[in-house]
Amino acid sequence: MRKVLKFAITGSIGFIIDFLVTWLFRERIGLNQYAANGIGFSVAMLNNFYLNEIWTFSDKETGTGRQLGYFILFSLIGLALNTCLYSVLFST
Repeated sequence: MRKVLKFAITGSIGFIIDFLVTWLFRERIGLNQYAANGIGFSVAMLNNFYLNEIWTFSDKETGTGRQLGYFILFSLIGLALNTCLYSVLFST
């Protein structure tokens, strides 16, 4: 149960990072909404990977590069879904 709670906290932190970075790049820097969304999602994805690795699962094994590769692959699928949802909800 402890790992589930840590996983949920990590996901919540990732959500906040995604939202804030996307807002910063769209509203303050003036980037295109899709570029800003991609940057926010990517920053949150890397944060989630490392927080889950070192805090949630306390992974001490080697092979982080391969794990990160898989994580990025599946995250890109999530980014595609995220972008589609974002375009439906926030298209102007």
